[in-house]
Amino acid sequence: MNIEHRRSKRKQVCLEALVFHRLPGLVPVNILDINLEGAFIGAERLTVPRHAFVTLTFALETAAKQIIRQLDAMVIHQTRNGCGLLFKDAQFEAFRAVEGMRDAA
Repeated sequence: MNIEHRRSKRKQVCLEALVFHRLPGLVPVNILDINLEGAFIGAERLTVPRHAFVTLTFALETAAKQIIRQLDAMVIHQTRNGCGLLFKDAQFEAFRAVEGMRDAA
């Protein structure tokens, strides 16, 4: 049985992003869903150990401008199709990112 630990609802998205980890470096990924606590990224070529810290970078397009967001996160779980990230001390930044995605949709 899987117990749900999320405190905020996931928002389904398909957003190009980059993940940085010292090894393998910068890897292109797709953010598939995001909430205030974390995200799931589609990343077939990303092999990072569980509990490793990464930086997730993505751009939000608004009518007025492009906003770059950069969030530090920990890898919580990994599958062959991607991995789940838990944002590190970034709840306000994550909130702004989710709000920006909602506004852009």
